[in-house]
Amino acid sequence: LEVTARVSEVVSLRLILSVLSFLVFVVLLAIWRPPLQVVTVIMIQFAGVLIAAFTLDFAFQGLENMGSIAKRQIVTALLALVGISLTFVLEPSVVMAAAIFQGAALVGALLMLSEFIRLGSAPKIRINLPAFCKVLRASAPMAVTGMVTAVYFSIDIVMLGFLRSQVEVGLYVAAGKFYLVGMTAATILRSVYFPVLSRLLNNGPARREASGHFVEVIIFFGTLIALGGFLLASENLEIVFGTNYVRADNALRILMVNLFLAHIVAVYHVQLLAWGLQKQQMQIVVAGAAFNVAMNLWLIPKFGMVAAAATTLASSLVVFALALFILKRRAFEVHFTLILKAAVLGIILAFTGERLLAVAPLPENVILRFLVAGTAITALYAGLAFAIRLIRPKASYRYMRQSPAGRSASASY
Repeated sequence: LEVTARVSEVVSLRLILSVLSFLVFVVLLAIWRPPLQVVTVIMIQFAGVLIAAFTLDFAFQGLENMGSIAKRQIVTALLALVGISLTFVLEPSVVMAAAIFQGAALVGALLMLSEFIRLGSAPKIRINLPAFCKVLRASAPMAVTGMVTAVYFSIDIVMLGFLRSQVEVGLYVAAGKFYLVGMTAATILRSVYFPVLSRLLNNGPARREASGHFVEVIIFFGTLIALGGFLLASENLEIVFGTNYVRADNALRILMVNLFLAHIVAVYHVQLLAWGLQKQQMQIVVAGAAFNVAMNLWLIPKFGMVAAAATTLASSLVVFALALFILKRRAFEVHFTLILKAAVLGIILAFTGERLLAVAPLPENVILRFLVAGTAITALYAGLAFAIRLIRPKASYRYMRQSPAGRSASASY
């Protein structure tokens, strides 16, 4: 009942904010007066805000029931895939494409809502101003962090567009796609471990165990993806975008170095958020974004997309250092030994891998070359990571399979 009451408060607040946003949106459309088709597509897209209002991922994440979130995501993705595939048979249109994605999201949200109702009772729409104020106060730093993060990840592309050629913008955007895909594992693992770390805040031994498993898994995958992307930058770009995009290989290599650092920063951000340091997290992100903007303004006009990638890496170093300082000062886990171990392993393999790939008799076909070299890189890295105990797969798997009660009781890490 208490969970249902909290969910009711959050859903009610979301709906109220969505309606207010809709009213502002209607006024803006009335001033702008775009063509009818544009208005239709925008209104369908805006429906996603209302759908998100009663999408209960946050509730199941808090209950550590990740299976329900996975089901919603799978159903939504499959419906969207089927719908878009049907547009190749029917007459495709922008309106239809927008409706397919929002319809899939609506079905997924309704399935999740029905599953939540089966667990207890249905959320109720209610006006509770004190509860709304409490939620807004707690979430304000996270809202600011989210907005600043959006600026942080797009400002380099915007500045490239103003200061350099459109060709260079296209090359950099292509390289950036690999960075975004490379963060997929971190995004999944953050959703899994965030409620665990939050629940174990005041249980030191269990918290350290959970945090230790989290950082092991996320750094293992982060280092592997970054290493493969660094060594096979040209092959990745040629396979996905074509030979004309291979010119972005240096920018992609810098972004892959940043990808390794971004996985560590992701661990620290989850810890800051889970352990009640939202304001400090907001301040760190704002500082990193300000540094990023200043460096971009200085370097992009001279060095272009390589400077954009390098300033992103430099900004991540600033964010990493600040987060490390905050967590260390509060006597929380920073996992510096494990991070150093992963960094040294990655540098050694990157240095030797470049030289070995340059002389190795690899196939001329780019896809075969990628498969052969990628398999060798993965096998070598995984073997060394297991040997130096960078990752303990059996222990991590057993831990993730435990029930919430088992995780609280265990403190053997």
